[in-house]
Amino acid sequence: MTKRKIALAYVVYAIAILGAFAPMMGEAVSKIQVNTDSIQTLSNKTFDSTNTFNGVTLGSAVLSSATLNTPTWGSGVFTMTPLTANGLPYLNASQQLVSTANPTNGQLLLGSTGAAPVLGTLTGTANQVTVTNGAGSVTLSTPQSIGTGSSPTFAGLTLSGLTASKIVTTNGSSVLSTLSSAIGVSDGGLGISTTPSNGFVPIGNGSTYTPAALTAGGGIGITNASGAVTISAIPRVYLAGLTLSTAGSSSTMTTAAGQATDSSGTHVITLASSLGKSTAAWTVGTGNGCLDQSSIANSTWYHFYVILRTDTGVVDVLCSTSASSPLLPTNYTKSRRIGAGLTNGSAQWTLFVQDGDQFLWDAAVLDVNSTNPGTSAVSSTLTVPTGIKVLAIVNQTLTTGAGGASAGLLSSLDQADAAASTSALPLANIYTPASGVAANRLEIRTNTSAQIRRRLSFSDGSVIHRIATIGWLDRRGRDS
Repeated sequence: MTKRKIALAYVVYAIAILGAFAPMMGEAVSKIQVNTDSIQTLSNKTFDSTNTFNGVTLGSAVLSSATLNTPTWGSGVFTMTPLTANGLPYLNASQQLVSTANPTNGQLLLGSTGAAPVLGTLTGTANQVTVTNGAGSVTLSTPQSIGTGSSPTFAGLTLSGLTASKIVTTNGSSVLSTLSSAIGVSDGGLGISTTPSNGFVPIGNGSTYTPAALTAGGGIGITNASGAVTISAIPRVYLAGLTLSTAGSSSTMTTAAGQATDSSGTHVITLASSLGKSTAAWTVGTGNGCLDQSSIANSTWYHFYVILRTDTGVVDVLCSTSASSPLLPTNYTKSRRIGAGLTNGSAQWTLFVQDGDQFLWDAAVLDVNSTNPGTSAVSSTLTVPTGIKVLAIVNQTLTTGAGGASAGLLSSLDQADAAASTSALPLANIYTPASGVAANRLEIRTNTSAQIRRRLSFSDGSVIHRIATIGWLDRRGRDS
């Protein structure tokens, strides 16, 4: 071969070589073959979809700022030996591909804000969601079936979209809703939409029902309370216990436990335990005041009442200057007078003792001490309750001088006036011979002003008539 032919062959070979490697001169590379004889570095290369890797192994290969545009591994595997087998891969803070340890059953890769993700499991909530972890599975379930065809059971259920204290029904779409009107009688309801008062019950009226209270008949008492109706037999004007007591020179009056028919004869009032009340304005409860109005006064009679709230059944004690019409506290509608007490000059209670209907002063009161009272009728006021008629219990003495004997007659102002006599009716209830002294004990009915009538058959300067009030008998409404 001539030198000219050899030179021409090298030129053609060079052109062929340059033509074959011209695409590799730029940044884009279509196909790269990496030999396994040494560690190779691929820097700033772009791999596109034309690149094909069959069974590429990147042991310690370094890809610095490489860009892979839709590479395809048609067959074989892509092996990354630094990663943990069966672990979950993720990018660490250095944007390096790393992996977790081999997760256990049900573990997932869970994010952690600002930190590397970690292996973890889903956690259920007691009585709400149950989590069951298996090999390659996580099962979420509820404590009971809640499907559309299920019948779950709940201890309670609050539905905020419904109206409180109203009947719940279903509407035309089978959705729970609050009933806005009463259930008619034809549908098994009462046809009542109003809120009943304490103790009211539905009573038929021929077409529907009317809320109404039961009506007490003769000898029957009805007490309506919240959610309760008490029916009791009522003995007419019955009263037991309810005894009054005071220490004397004290602002406290105590009422013992007891029971009584109210003044209207419709309710039984029961005081379950003793109740002490002061002379202050009335407030419910023991130790509080009893006055129905105004303030306590000196030397004044006050009448005591047991009082009842029929709507709640609460029983208390009230005191008033009225013997028949006390000013009852709000909502207290029934009462019964049980006795009376007298204040002293310091507006404190005067000491007495009570046994049933009998009231006795601790110290008798001299209400009449009259010399030469004459023979005409005289009205005298005794120290017994006013506003009611009572049987005054009195001791009397009649003293005469040498001028003559005298007969005396104590009588009720409800009776006709009559002269005292030892022979003519109505006779006398005391007689003293001349220069003598006589004494006796009597029970005389007073008027509502605590007065009786007294009259002597003879009187002169030596005649002295004395009356001491020992106490009184108060029937406390038993004869109403």
